[in-house]
Amino acid sequence: MKSYWINGVLLGSSALAMTVYEATNGGKGIGTFFHIEGLILVFGGTLTTVFTVYPLKLAIATFKNAMTVIGKQSPTAQETAGEIINFAMETDGDLRVMEASIGNINNVFFREGIQMIIDRLDSEHLEFILKERVKQNKKDYDQVLLAIKGLAKYPPAFGMVGTLAGLVAMMKGLGSSVGAGSLGSAMAIGLTATFYGVAFANLLILPLADNIQYKNDIDMLNFKIVLKGVTLLKEKTSPLLIQECLNSMLNASQRVDLLGVGNMTQQQNQKAA
Repeated sequence: MKSYWINGVLLGSSALAMTVYEATNGGKGIGTFFHIEGLILVFGGTLTTVFTVYPLKLAIATFKNAMTVIGKQSPTAQETAGEIINFAMETDGDLRVMEASIGNINNVFFREGIQMIIDRLDSEHLEFILKERVKQNKKDYDQVLLAIKGLAKYPPAFGMVGTLAGLVAMMKGLGSSVGAGSLGSAMAIGLTATFYGVAFANLLILPLADNIQYKNDIDMLNFKIVLKGVTLLKEKTSPLLIQECLNSMLNASQRVDLLGVGNMTQQQNQKAA
C-alpha cells in the first residue's frame, strides 16, 4: 500500500521507455528524444514559475508535505472501526480502564479524542474540538492538492513554447539556404519539449495529485468514523450500538462484526424477507 504510487510511476515510465525504444527503431535513433534545450525550457521554466507564484518557504513546505502524504500509510475505514469497537468492548465506558488502555491505541486522532474523554471535557466542546481538527486537516490537504494541480498546467505550456520556437526556426529556415536536415532538427527540438511537458504532467504530477486526493478521502472517512465513535464512547453507548452505528458508515463488504451478531442479523433479515 505504501509504495503503490511509486510502483505505478515506475510501471508507467517503463511503458513510456519501451514506446520510445520501439519508435526509434530498436533504440538506434533514441537520441532523437533527448534535447538538453527542451529539458531546460520545460523543467527550468516550470521551476521558475513555481518560485514566482509561491514564496520559497511555502513552495518547499508544500513539496515536503506532498512527499509526506506519498509515504503516509493510513488505516482503512474497517481497521479504524474495528479499533474503536475493540476499545469499547475492553473499557465498557470505565474512565479508569480507558486511561490504562489509551497507550494501546494506534490511531492518533482516536487517541486524542479518548484523552479528552478522560480529561472530562463536556460533549459540546469535545465535538467542537474534534470537528475543527478535521477541518484543519482537510485544509492542509487542500492546500497541497491545489498547489500540485496548479503545477500540472505549466510543463505542457512550456512544452508548447518550445514547439512554437522550433516552428519559428523552421519557417525562418525555409526562406534561407539552410538544409532540410537543419529544419527537421529545429522542429524536433521543439516537439521534444512538448513531449517532455506532457509526459511530466501526466505521468508524474497529475497522478500525484490524484493520489493525494485518494488519501484525503480515506482520511476524511476515518476522521468521521473516529468522531462518531468518540462521541458514542463519551455517552457510554453499548459496544453493540457503537458497532452498528460505525458499520452504517461502511460499505457492506467492509462491515465489522466483532460481537458475533452479524449472522443472527442476517438470518432475521432473511426470515423477514
